Amino acid sequence: MVLSLLISHSESKNASGAVEFIAKRLDYLMGSRPTAVDLSNAIRYLKNTTSEHANTAKSATGESVRSLYIEGAEKILEDDYTTNLASE
Repeated sequence: MVLSLLISHSESKNASGAVEFIAKRLDYLMGSRPTAVDLSNAIRYLKNTTSEHANTAKSATGESVRSLYIEGAEKILEDDYTTNLASE
């Protein structure tokens, strides 16, 4: 979630700049835990979702990419929390 805060304050005005900013931060995060499967899956999902939006939505902006990223990160957190509760 700290990464979401950083991303929400990035200053990229266009969609491609926001995607590049997000991808670089996610790649750095992945480098810290290269064997973490759930983290790898989450990073791949966030990168694919934001990139696809930037490349296909005619109205894509830096703000819309950042919002989509944050929504995706919140969903991952919620799903992870639900899974953890179910395994107790």
